[in-house]
Amino acid sequence: MEINRFLHNFLSKYMTCDIVIGSTILGFKLIKQAHKRNYSNNFESELGYANDTFSVTYPSLCVYHLKKAYVVGQDGFTFTQEKKMIGDNSEFKFYDKKKIRKPLPFVGKRIEGKCFHLSGKNYENHGHFVTQFLPRLMVFRDFLLGNPNIKIIISKGQLNWQSIYFEALGFSKERFIETQYGTLQCDELIYVPNFHGSDSLVPCEYYQDLKKIFLKSAGKQKLEGYKIIFLSRDNAPNRKIINEEEIISIISKRMKMDVKRVFLENYSLPEQIGLFQSAKYVFGPQGQAFLGALFATNSIFTILDLNMNYKYSRDWAISFRNLGTFTNNKMSRLYVDCEIQKNRNWIQSQKETIDHIDKLLSLN
Repeated sequence: MEINRFLHNFLSKYMTCDIVIGSTILGFKLIKQAHKRNYSNNFESELGYANDTFSVTYPSLCVYHLKKAYVVGQDGFTFTQEKKMIGDNSEFKFYDKKKIRKPLPFVGKRIEGKCFHLSGKNYENHGHFVTQFLPRLMVFRDFLLGNPNIKIIISKGQLNWQSIYFEALGFSKERFIETQYGTLQCDELIYVPNFHGSDSLVPCEYYQDLKKIFLKSAGKQKLEGYKIIFLSRDNAPNRKIINEEEIISIISKRMKMDVKRVFLENYSLPEQIGLFQSAKYVFGPQGQAFLGALFATNSIFTILDLNMNYKYSRDWAISFRNLGTFTNNKMSRLYVDCEIQKNRNWIQSQKETIDHIDKLLSLN
């Protein structure tokens, strides 16, 4: 394995990396044209925080059916038989082409038969996995369930924690092949590139379908009594609310209900689904715990976040606001202007929190 890794790292520096896209590739099929959609944002508008609509621009959705293709490295770079890399140039603009591992068939591992390619950059990240990679699987889910002989290629080292999602979608662990540091040579490859839009999410119908499947898989499990939950990041390395206990106390007193402080890592997926199905109000600092909006229905979410310049990075609060809106919840972001502490931690304003709660109560 170490020799394989060394060869790919060393030789790739001296190999060309031509990127090809779209209809120039044999086996390309367009599923849906690029388009723009407008979505309702009535709840934030009623709170006075934002306009009553937001727009998302989506790229085209396509699939490649490739003969003799290569999947290379842990990020699963996809190459045609002619060793040309498939991708949108904008997706790879941050890569040094010399560092992209190129296919080396003479030390590659052959995968016989047909495969579906699901790996890619950021696959190991929980948020990206649920919001971007699972929708890619959903595009071909029915076809793959009807053809159990087709293997699914995923990124190395992630199956243990991701298998609970796959099992809910009907896929057992035996269906999966992990990428490696070197080259996978595939006889046939089905590849759906990322198709998330300007908010880093895919169109709403994919999350609505995922929600139906996850709720069905969880059965009738419900955690009663947690009408207000606070999604804590107190165990996280960064982006923590320093005065979290104080804010939880304010929420409880103002809303005259107990607040359950939650660390989602302590809950199984069915338990998380039950937790969000039971909760009427959900608060917490922006973080991947807000993927729980995918499991909730008619819940009222408040995403607490710092008011920062996101010109050069992604504002996940927007993505989570949109995700919850797509799945029939009432979502709002409460940005605060304050001094940013070490590791992007902050002290949440008591006054702004109280004002926000009063607005919530006035609408409900």
